Amino acid sequence: MTQTTTGHPAQPTAASLAFTRAARREIKPRSRSLRSWAVRGLRGIAVLFGLVAVTGATYQGIATEIERRAFPPHGRLVDVSGYQLHVHRTDAGVPGPYVLVGQSFGGLYARMYAGLYADEVVGMVLVDSSHPDMWAYAPPEYKAKAQPDAVTALAYRAAGRLGVARLAGLFAVPADCGHPALACAAEQAYRNAGFIDVYVAEMSAPDRDAQVRATPDLGDRPLVVLTASDHSDLGLPPASVPQFERDWRHLQDDLAGLSSNSQHLLVEGARHGTLQTSHAAVTNDAVRRVVETARRGQRLAP
Repeated sequence: MTQTTTGHPAQPTAASLAFTRAARREIKPRSRSLRSWAVRGLRGIAVLFGLVAVTGATYQGIATEIERRAFPPHGRLVDVSGYQLHVHRTDAGVPGPYVLVGQSFGGLYARMYAGLYADEVVGMVLVDSSHPDMWAYAPPEYKAKAQPDAVTALAYRAAGRLGVARLAGLFAVPADCGHPALACAAEQAYRNAGFIDVYVAEMSAPDRDAQVRATPDLGDRPLVVLTASDHSDLGLPPASVPQFERDWRHLQDDLAGLSSNSQHLLVEGARHGTLQTSHAAVTNDAVRRVVETARRGQRLAP
């Protein structure tokens, strides 16, 4: 038994020293082994994250270069930056006047262009076009998903910059997108970090919507409004689809009221994105009729 005195450390016996040495031999290698595995694990995670980031960034860079070569800036009608409209009509090399065709959000920008340059626009075709008041009618669940909050928007942008969005397929284009395979691949290449920035800004742009709401109507210039009959593919809650369809058609009727020389056509079986793919013939016919009507200065034939 080890004796102790106040103020002085205990003196170990031979038996206690032997026990301590044995315990160290048993415990120390295990603790070192655990630390070693933990360090290796952390290093592996860091290397894996680095590889993902480098691979994603490389993938993003290659895709951006493909997009730059496949979609040069010349010929683009409008560019939206900070919700302000900048018109690049001279780059296109196509003299006016113009018949504007706007699908989805493109309908908003077509209206803005017509409001700013009314003397250049002789007609319009709106293809299942967005409406500046549509978010007031959107189901709350869909609105919360479609309009990302600040945190989600930041995460989307970061994923786009690192290339993670592409690798994870966050904004993937279906292989059978309705176009030839090469066109679907080109559309996928276009969905880079810049696309995500525009998506985040476009889905919640009250300033833009207010600007569109304030644009003048088209007078008697020919206008055809094409409306898809089926929006069940937009990710809406199934129970809310019937009411959404009624509200959407009401908004499309309102768009048809932008001109005293208009037609509103409900395209049965068409979805939001098929009026330029499997139902493209309907859209082409509408454009042709508006062009011919504008040339002749007549009213739209039924």
